[in-house]
Amino acid sequence: MLKTKILPALFMIIAVTAASAIPSAVSATETKEQAAIDLVKSLGNKAVETLANNSLSPEQKNEQFENYMDEGFDMKLVGRFVLGNAWRNASDAQKKEFQSVFRDYMVATYSEKIGSYSGENLKVNDATSLNDKESLV
Repeated sequence: MLKTKILPALFMIIAVTAASAIPSAVSATETKEQAAIDLVKSLGNKAVETLANNSLSPEQKNEQFENYMDEGFDMKLVGRFVLGNAWRNASDAQKKEFQSVFRDYMVATYSEKIGSYSGENLKVNDATSLNDKESLV
């Protein structure tokens, strides 16, 4: 059961942060929703390839995962979302410390699960535009 929850949880973060990485001007032939789907698929496929690569040590997989997180996820946005209403009442120093601790927590949490990957794949079904800047994938 734990194995079936690894990829969905990982890609939940991708879905939450994907909209912020989509250029505001998509080409005339590509919809905003398709751009969101393509972004999630691209990030997800990279993660699956890394997890499935048996030539990489767990440490190397962890390092690549950290790179994906830093490059592909808006961890500040996710951190603010996680903190909820408390974000507004936090001082700048508290926000900075929370962001740092939250990133380290996410890396540690998913690093523990990397070794239990057993061939699951990512399937993206659809995307819905929530507003001008956000899409739910």
